Amino acid sequence: MIINFNSSYSCSPYLSFEGKGIPINMIKHKNPNITARNRKIATLIREGVSAADIAKEMNLSLGAIYEVSGRYNLIRDFKEDRNKKIMEKYFRGETPEAIAKSLRIKLETVQNFLNTEKAYAQLIERRNKDIVCLMYEGLTRQEVQHLRGYSRGQINKAVEQDGTAKKIREKRNELIKKMLLQGYSRDEICKILGVKKNVVVRVAEKDNLYRAHKAIRDNQIIDLYKSGVTMEKIGYQLDISEATVSRVIKKNKKGEV
Repeated sequence: MIINFNSSYSCSPYLSFEGKGIPINMIKHKNPNITARNRKIATLIREGVSAADIAKEMNLSLGAIYEVSGRYNLIRDFKEDRNKKIMEKYFRGETPEAIAKSLRIKLETVQNFLNTEKAYAQLIERRNKDIVCLMYEGLTRQEVQHLRGYSRGQINKAVEQDGTAKKIREKRNELIKKMLLQGYSRDEICKILGVKKNVVVRVAEKDNLYRAHKAIRDNQIIDLYKSGVTMEKIGYQLDISEATVSRVIKKNKKGEV
């Protein structure tokens, strides 16, 4: 999960305002010069430029900026997307000080937003989606903990709430079944999937796969032996004892396999 965020979490360098406020081309005034000025103000606000910086750049009073933003409902748009940017940067590990500097806003503004219940809820949601994403990519809880620094409790809560744990167990168990039927040994499965032996045993016993697994393994032993591979090498290749290989070969010669 390294992590590939969903598109809903992407943060474009330009702000998106679909369905919010008034479109730029609908900002009009009987005086074409004022229309152009107001559209420029609206554009700068929507690009995240502060009212103070707009006033300075355009040599206007703050009152004029606020008058335009209030008339076209732009400040609310600006605040909503500014807060999204704060959240995005904070989640990526930036400090409040760095966020304030990069967005050219007061540190107090950043801190006040991060202290709200809404911001806390968004952070929890983002963290949980991050955990779930990583788990679906195949990382274990321990690997997620090491990679992201989340506590084990946070990881457990995220996967249980989402139902991820059950889905991952089902997917893992299907892989174990498939590998058993392909002739993989318990040790090989444990090493490849990063699971404990008792997990493999439980899955095999639940679906009565040991007999099928043994038949496949015995056929592999016989085929390898007939092709000229020594018993020692067969044992090493299949991760079983030489005694097991010898027993299977003897049974085959007696026609028991």
